[in-house]
Amino acid sequence: MKYIILGSLSFIFFYLFDYLNDKGRQSLKIISGLLGLIMMFYGTIGITFLGNVPSEASGLNWLYLILAVLFLLCLIYSLFLELPFTKTYGGSEFHTGLVKTGTYSLCRHPGVLWFFFMYFFYALYLESGIMLMASFIWTFIDVIYVILQEKYFFIKNFSDYGEYQRVTPMLIPNIKSIKKFINRARA
Repeated sequence: MKYIILGSLSFIFFYLFDYLNDKGRQSLKIISGLLGLIMMFYGTIGITFLGNVPSEASGLNWLYLILAVLFLLCLIYSLFLELPFTKTYGGSEFHTGLVKTGTYSLCRHPGVLWFFFMYFFYALYLESGIMLMASFIWTFIDVIYVILQEKYFFIKNFSDYGEYQRVTPMLIPNIKSIKKFINRARA
């Protein structure tokens, strides 16, 4: 349970990242973000070694692992490649251009979806009830975190965020946003 708590506490540092960014405290912002990532990573590794990694993974287990890695790659893509990395994570203030294309046309917080599915399939691969519980707890906290981001940071820092909220679902893609995503991907 201590590893679930550690991963849960990482979201405090992610929130501090946004708060410190809003206050122009670049160095502290970067330290806070890194501490959050380290805590989440350490919590994940701790739970991994608590469970029984399948020694003879079946075809289904390999599918779960492949899906977990696929969603990890989606998470990395959405958070670190689609967003301008230096302006988002290294700059002293929020970047001024709101990203509304790619996975951000599916929903406003695609990272939450990828995060959940990554941990969910990883838990199935590990056959770990603790990791499965962590996937739900951490995603619940992640949802609270993005609600706070929207309420206290994004609406204030992006002039067109209200319009983006109006036309793009928050967490769960809908038919309209999926069609928009597919049409832009084809172009």
